[in-house]
Amino acid sequence: MNSARKCLCICDVSVLGKLKCIPLFLCAASFAQDSGVDIFKSANCESCHTQVLSVCKGTPKGKHHFYANREISAEFDDTAFEPAQSVKYFDEEYKFYKDAGVFKIDYIQGGRTATYAPDMVIGVTPLRQFLIKGQRGMWQTLSMAFDPNKKEFFEVFGDENRRPDEWGHWTQRGMVWNTSCAYCHMTHFKKNYDVKTDSFKSLWLEQGIKCAQCHAEVPEQCLKPQEGGKKQKDAAMQGAKFAKRPSPAARMDSCASCHSRREQLTNDSFKVGNSYFDHFRPTLPDVAGIYRPDGQVMQEDFMFGSFMMCRQYLAGITCANCHDPHSLRLAAPAETNRLCLNCHAPAAKNFKGAPTIDVKAHTRHDERGGDKCIECHMPKTVYMGRDSRFDHGFTSPDPHLTKLIGVPNACTSCHAKIDKDKPERTLDWMISKFDERHSTDRLKRKRERALAVQDSYDNKLGIAHKDALLKLAKSEEIAAWKSVLLNLLAPYAAEEDVLQYAALSLKDPSPLVRSAAVKVLGQLQGADSVLKPMLKDPSRLVRLDASYAMPSQCDAANKAELLEYLDFNADSPLGALRRADYAVKIDNFEDAASFAASAVGMDKTSAELRIESAIILFRAGKADEAKKAFAQAQKLAPQNMRAFYAAGLFYAEIKDLKSCAANFKRALEIDPQFSRGWYNLAIAYLQLGDFESAANAIAKAAELEPRNAEYKQAQNYILSQSPHPLR
Repeated sequence: MNSARKCLCICDVSVLGKLKCIPLFLCAASFAQDSGVDIFKSANCESCHTQVLSVCKGTPKGKHHFYANREISAEFDDTAFEPAQSVKYFDEEYKFYKDAGVFKIDYIQGGRTATYAPDMVIGVTPLRQFLIKGQRGMWQTLSMAFDPNKKEFFEVFGDENRRPDEWGHWTQRGMVWNTSCAYCHMTHFKKNYDVKTDSFKSLWLEQGIKCAQCHAEVPEQCLKPQEGGKKQKDAAMQGAKFAKRPSPAARMDSCASCHSRREQLTNDSFKVGNSYFDHFRPTLPDVAGIYRPDGQVMQEDFMFGSFMMCRQYLAGITCANCHDPHSLRLAAPAETNRLCLNCHAPAAKNFKGAPTIDVKAHTRHDERGGDKCIECHMPKTVYMGRDSRFDHGFTSPDPHLTKLIGVPNACTSCHAKIDKDKPERTLDWMISKFDERHSTDRLKRKRERALAVQDSYDNKLGIAHKDALLKLAKSEEIAAWKSVLLNLLAPYAAEEDVLQYAALSLKDPSPLVRSAAVKVLGQLQGADSVLKPMLKDPSRLVRLDASYAMPSQCDAANKAELLEYLDFNADSPLGALRRADYAVKIDNFEDAASFAASAVGMDKTSAELRIESAIILFRAGKADEAKKAFAQAQKLAPQNMRAFYAAGLFYAEIKDLKSCAANFKRALEIDPQFSRGWYNLAIAYLQLGDFESAANAIAKAAELEPRNAEYKQAQNYILSQSPHPLR
């Protein structure tokens, strides 16, 4: 071997005990001779790593990384544009064609035609989306995608009929490539959002996921300006280096940086070997509508959030135990159960504590159907109209949850297809058979957890709900689920038992759990002394939440981290609202109003944004503007209970009790089971001197939540204050 070339060997022991060695050559001689950032580009790597590069760009799955983003080309894209195609979608029409060798797209809507020349393309199969350069450095991602297998265009949002003024329409901010797509489709991407000018000056090393993304650290000065520019030479290479071999957990964090639905905490500064939680906050089921309450995927969640909620993650299984990082092939076929049995077969000898499973005894099914692990524990969901993906939460199907709260499960989904001629096989029949074969204490705990989470989604709050969440959190082994349950306890932060549990959770080993504890305690006045040590937490995720909760206690380093996080995310409505909320906390009321307006401007059709904006405007001392925002929210969503309930609280604050009571009353017409609404309506009536209405309202609150001592005390007080006996 040439003495100028250093050879490293990355070794990994597979679950069957076989040693795998993958050579990684660091070409010191080439590094010394070549100038500029080209040393880190995949073409330069290929001279030594021919086989690896051929796998990356030649295998069907490997192509998904290598060509995740690319320039539009005749080789790949002529089939979409020649011959010309025209597609109608509701009142929109798209025409795809080539004009003098240039790819063109005509977008026709409302009698107007806009013609675009797409620059780049996202995706390989089963769909490709075209990128169109927009204003202020933005690229817009066309939602009318091309299916290369069927050679047809289709709308990724199906029959949603997103309108041109909506956040999610392809011409609007919800489909800006720089914000939503680029980081995970490019090599060493920097968004470079300027919060002052609301513009982007994005940079990258290469399009697609290439070698340097996982094997090199490349500083920003080496990256390519989006509008072209001179290549960077030796002077720009300072700080560029090949990455050290990461641990298995760190390698998984690199996968997770893209394969998770998450919020970014830093300005695209994640590097190979960094902790995921220093740069990202995963989206979990503490927010309704993204996951099912049992953890099954619902929206597009990108695997890792689901994986964090399963026992395989707890046991230490990583992505590389199942997936080859270059070809993306599985280590063994999943369709024959071999992949799962790598851990669960008797020969696996309880690898990482996995229980031994006899497939026939466990499933009570055979090769005719129902005996495949992935059929029950990794159900598929189709995203973007054509892209079918496995759920990586490894959840257990439970027909009880289907009956109780409508959660789908593999058993009934399968039997609905094969039992069409057996009407006696109802859901109740399925439940009885399921209980005979699969009922365990662990499954019952999962069911209790899902029901408690669903109650949070449905706003069924109360003492019994709080007790259930707290009990589940204390017995939960999986950190991601513990953090979910703790976050859902936030409405009960002032309760002594919740307060004590949250304070104890500040010492949890998981940054996710510590983060949730900080957010719960951060709602309470006087919690600064408890939270101040968290400003020095080893995890940036926790430090940021502590800084946000008490900005007055931040030192310069904390403030810099917090502003980097807030400014980076201010290009989205929720990020702009968070930036506005921070401005209120530091008494910068003009910035608060400006960022609140920015949030609403990005999504003009959202009632929820206007509700949050109204609250921030009121806190910034702009009551008249807040009043208008509440009215706009109610006009946009007349059946949104929160639009009226929050307005009622606002009117209570400005002492307009008639408007307060009217808004509470309307909120309760929408959701008559909301006990806290009845309590607040009773207080409003009491202050108006309407004792009979107050007594009726508080009686309803006490009926809905008989264990609530606060409601009972208020009821006794209202009855005692009435000038006439009330019955």
